[in-house]
Amino acid sequence: MAETREIQRVLFVDTDQNSRALAKMGLEGIKEWKLELAGTAAEALVKAAYLQPDLIVMDLTVPGMDVASTMEQLRKNSHLSNVPVIFTGKNASAGEIQKFKKLGAAGYIAKPFDTMTLSDDIEAIVLQFRERRR
Repeated sequence: MAETREIQRVLFVDTDQNSRALAKMGLEGIKEWKLELAGTAAEALVKAAYLQPDLIVMDLTVPGMDVASTMEQLRKNSHLSNVPVIFTGKNASAGEIQKFKKLGAAGYIAKPFDTMTLSDDIEAIVLQFRERRR
């Protein structure tokens, strides 16, 4: 997937230590992407502003801000306005996923995710996101 080769820095936002460990194993271990971690929406916004990641993966239940507010804040920053944001969670409905996409999210990955396919799943979502934005 040539379109996603430029992914190098990923901001992964989740309070769950198991999810963090699985993401680290699946993203740094398989694709050698540099993973930066955050535990709250506020921390994610600060880290995103100075790291300028190539991708943000964020759990729906991160404390501090809802999906709409988080997306609004990210899109206000000119350096982050085109960064793909993928949400993760356990129980999002098809309607909720469509709502996230309308807010500008690239997509959604259900938990628990498979560390062996996580990077491929992310690349597929990012590719679709970029094609939609053309």
